Amino acid sequence: RQLDRNSYALTEAERNASELIRWAGRKCPSGRVMGLANKGWIKGTPQDAGWIGWMIKPLGRWSLIMEIDEGFAVGMSPAELSA
Repeated sequence: RQLDRNSYALTEAERNASELIRWAGRKCPSGRVMGLANKGWIKGTPQDAGWIGWMIKPLGRWSLIMEIDEGFAVGMSPAELSA
């Protein structure tokens, strides 16, 4: 645990994989996803109509890419988004 929050260590199989699927299909409030930009995550390049469908977290010589199924639009407030 980290300051009363869960922390997650990778399994041996996850450490050797090129894709993490443990969290695939999980849903969370969209404001929490947007808030990751304040924690070192970089929003993906806006696509059609300004929608962002991924975020990237640089990790030294590696990067973690999170695909966001429903995406969100540039400039939208968290209150406007559905989770």
